[in-house]
Amino acid sequence: MFQSLNKKEDVDSTGIGLSTVKKIVEELNGEIRIDSDGTNGAKFIVEFPINIVIK
Repeated sequence: MFQSLNKKEDVDSTGIGLSTVKKIVEELNGEIRIDSDGTNGAKFIVEFPINIVIK
């Protein structure tokens, strides 16, 4: 789902950041979406369900 637009040798990164976030969000029954117009970068939207516990 996620891929870098840079060459591996041009970036000092492991490249697993967004994949890790995606796994955590899904494990917590959340959702991650990307909003982009294709020219001005991207916005990552992360949403989690609210669980209200009343005792």
